[in-house]
Amino acid sequence: MSELVMVHDEETAILGPNAQRFMDHLEIGLDAFDLNLADFAPWYATHETKGKGILFSQVKVKGRGKYKFKEGESKELFMLSITEKMVEWPYVKKAKGFIFSEDQTPEQCALLILSGMARKLPLYPPICGCPLCEKTDE
Repeated sequence: MSELVMVHDEETAILGPNAQRFMDHLEIGLDAFDLNLADFAPWYATHETKGKGILFSQVKVKGRGKYKFKEGESKELFMLSITEKMVEWPYVKKAKGFIFSEDQTPEQCALLILSGMARKLPLYPPICGCPLCEKTDE
């Protein structure tokens, strides 16, 4: 299994059009709620098969109003990865994600995530246990 590699160069900070559309809407929304993306520990990364993207926490991990984790929760549970194709939970085994499409646009996905971030009610990763998904996860 390939790993995410944190990067700090300007080239990786340039996201593809779908990922950028997602981030543009998320950042405008966060600003409307007087929240700052920097408080959600964002970082750019590359992945061998998924390409470049940005990762961030759905919960505030810095500053005033920091999220208080409940029993069984961890920062990895709420970390999201936004790539050109989808939103996913990279640190949760067997988690599924939201694939960008005409019916599920990057903007719609951003608004869904934003609603949880603004209300301090992060989305838990969707995990499917159906036989087809179990087979593809092996």
